[in-house]
Amino acid sequence: MKTAALRITDASAPSSTGDRIYPRLTRLFEDADARYNSGLFHFKREPGRHEAPDELTLDLDLDDKLLRDILRGLYYPESPYQFSVISADILGQVYEQFLGKIIRLTAGHRAEVDDNRR
Repeated sequence: MKTAALRITDASAPSSTGDRIYPRLTRLFEDADARYNSGLFHFKREPGRHEAPDELTLDLDLDDKLLRDILRGLYYPESPYQFSVISADILGQVYEQFLGKIIRLTAGHRAEVDDNRR
C-alpha cells in the first residue's frame, strides 16, 4: 500500500523540490477524496449529492511557514501525542465524535464548541 506523506523542512527554507506545501497538501486531499469518497473532501459536483462542493479550499494561498509550524505541532516532540501509535479505529472514532460538534467564533473572537446533535 502506498502511503501519502508531506515532508516538511526548515520553516525558513523553500522546499527542495521548489513545490509549495499547500498545493501538495491539496493534491493529497484530492487523492483521498477520489480513493475514499468519505465526504470529508467534497470538491466536485456529484450525482445524488445535494450540498454544493467546496469551492474555496483548493484556491487558498497559505504561507509555507504557517503550514510548517502547524504540521510540526502535530508531531513529537512538539505535540504531546504520538498519533503514529494510535490505531486507525481509535482515530476514526474520535473523528466521528468531532463531526457531532460545531466550532463557532463569538463576537469577542473566542472559539466555542457546540453540540451539533439535535
